[in-house]
Amino acid sequence: MDQRSFIFHLHTIWLFTLNDLKSIVCPETAFAIFSALSGQSLTTNATPCLSDILGRLPQIILWNWANLLLFDVANQRLPQSILEDTVNKSWRPLPSKRLTDDEARSLLLVLVPIVFLVSTYLGGLFESVAMTSLTWMYNDLGGADENYIVRNLINACGFVCYSSGATIVAAGYGQNELNGKACVWLAVVGAIVSSTLQTQDMADMEGDAARGRRTLPLFHGEIVARWSIAVPVAA
Repeated sequence: MDQRSFIFHLHTIWLFTLNDLKSIVCPETAFAIFSALSGQSLTTNATPCLSDILGRLPQIILWNWANLLLFDVANQRLPQSILEDTVNKSWRPLPSKRLTDDEARSLLLVLVPIVFLVSTYLGGLFESVAMTSLTWMYNDLGGADENYIVRNLINACGFVCYSSGATIVAAGYGQNELNGKACVWLAVVGAIVSSTLQTQDMADMEGDAARGRRTLPLFHGEIVARWSIAVPVAA
């Protein structure tokens, strides 16, 4: 019989997403709020109301976090990911033995329909489905491992989906939607991410090397990697 408590399981789920709260949930929530407040610059809402948008803050956070959880479980359950996390982030659920890989797979099977239902209700269903496809490419097809350009592009598409879906929730699903100008701005966001994502690879070099991942700093060296970050950021 499983002696682990409900609180134990909640903490385990929290640990899956803990490291990505600062890079996904917080900035994408802020992006959604400011984008919704921009009115017709990015959405079809001509008179955005601050109180209405802030009133949707719980839904925005829930949408971002639920989609992040789906990605993180899919990402962290794979053997090579467990190997990497054993080196870089040993506190995560699988390397710390809070959860087995079979239990993580079962959790993922449950999460997919739950996240789709959440997105059906809150908005951003297309983005959730797209991110699930990107997650499959990134993890199961090894898109994150073989070529750093492919890895950056997949991540950029993922960030665009987060930004688009979260903004739809913030603007009021069923009442307002993104306009044509938003597509241009989302493309700019994607370009920024795809050209600077190697920033996060600098701190994970030891774990990436252990799993055989071909990131930019491992493939070209730290000096080239640092210049590849500095120049696009300045631009």
